[in-house]
Amino acid sequence: MRLYVEAAGRTVPLDVGRRTDAASVLRKLRRRRIRCERLSIRGRPWQTQETVHHLNLQPNDTIQGLGRLRGGCLEHQLKLYMRCVHLFKVLIAFYMFCMGAGILSDQSIHRAYGSVYIFYGLVVFVLSLLKPCNIALGHYGSSRHNKCALLIILLFDGFAIFVQLIIAGFFLADGRYELYGENSITGRRMDGCKGATCTEEESRKLRADCNRVQVPEESVYSKRDCDAYWGSDRTAGFRLAWLAEYSQAIRYGGDEGKKMALDDLQGKGMCCGFAPPDSCDRIENEDEYPCSGGFEFSGRALSCEGVGRDMLKQRVKCSPKLANWYPLDKTFKDEAPCQAYADGETKTEKENSLGCRTDWGTGLCNTWEVTPDSTGCAVRISASRRVHETRVHETRPGLVSFPILRCSAQVYYEGLMNGKLYPNGWMLLATVGVEGMTIIIACFYCWKRKDHDVLSTAYIYEEPWDPVKEGKLHVGLQEAEAMGGNDDDF
Repeated sequence: MRLYVEAAGRTVPLDVGRRTDAASVLRKLRRRRIRCERLSIRGRPWQTQETVHHLNLQPNDTIQGLGRLRGGCLEHQLKLYMRCVHLFKVLIAFYMFCMGAGILSDQSIHRAYGSVYIFYGLVVFVLSLLKPCNIALGHYGSSRHNKCALLIILLFDGFAIFVQLIIAGFFLADGRYELYGENSITGRRMDGCKGATCTEEESRKLRADCNRVQVPEESVYSKRDCDAYWGSDRTAGFRLAWLAEYSQAIRYGGDEGKKMALDDLQGKGMCCGFAPPDSCDRIENEDEYPCSGGFEFSGRALSCEGVGRDMLKQRVKCSPKLANWYPLDKTFKDEAPCQAYADGETKTEKENSLGCRTDWGTGLCNTWEVTPDSTGCAVRISASRRVHETRVHETRPGLVSFPILRCSAQVYYEGLMNGKLYPNGWMLLATVGVEGMTIIIACFYCWKRKDHDVLSTAYIYEEPWDPVKEGKLHVGLQEAEAMGGNDDDF
């Protein structure tokens, strides 16, 4: 059977059989040095594996030979783009699954930042479970050019972008260090700051000065500034998280793994307890912790689960016998872990212990001597310029001095907690870019016509059918006159 191929401005006759496919026709054209990348029959693409029999071609039919498609919005290219985006979305779904599970299970985040993070973690977790369904639907829609499926993933990705932007905003806002001032959580202007709101450097210096046993004489911050810092709900949240770590490590039988982790944290930071030693009278606060009733959709109520009731009666309570010392852990009948005695070893002095010098500290750090520059673990010494001097106490050989500070302090425990949120916030923002690319590709795919809805390419090569030229219109007029009509009816 002979067919005719129109390509490169030429009409080429080809002898084919019923089992001849498009690939064979293209090879025959190449032997005749005719450049042709694809074939079309009456506007319909001739697929590579389709044969003459499948297409029901008749002798002397004309086939169009076309060149390679060019452009970035062609169907096969959009399909490739969509598959590449789906690969990234699989990785994003796995990351969000791990992130959501981590935030749901990490109770320290719920205590430090609020029970609302249970809701945030649940939202991220549910989105991670829905994304595989969205990916499968997107793959089906791009493979079959199903506009309904493409529209569904477009709407879902738009909703996911909206939710992820909100969650990322909370993560980034809570995961950075607090700036103090009138428009911050403290709600008042700081005496040591030049503007209504402290700069990042001024806020860092405020935390560093207020977290020492003695505020440096050259400090520009007043007692009111330090009281505002220690009395803020944000600081209370971090202290509550520390109390929970202490309770799990020391109380109720004690978790040896938790205790080792807490001791290692204090050892690396060269600090002991949360607040600075011998400073309870400066930070004592009779307010209760803003504990939540459980699951929260909004607000900043903290999760107090896992913290002893005696610790929750007031935010900071001092020893009844010495104002600047912290209270003993009364859950221990014999000797509390942080117990420190007055000078001397008499039985009476042991029974009448003054309290603890450190704020719920554990391990060997309780034996360090307290110096004016000693700090709690809310702040640590700069590792690059730390000077550690192990000086034995003169009257009590069992005590070792705190590291001597000869550099600025840096936020420590708060920084460790912020590290659980801030990077995840940026990662969620990065995933929004991938979702946006999916929406753009899906829009172009929806706007693009399907193959069977495209004007035939034969229209370019063959003269359109003309009813007047073929005489069909004249026959129609004669039939109308025979039925009683006249020219005016037309």
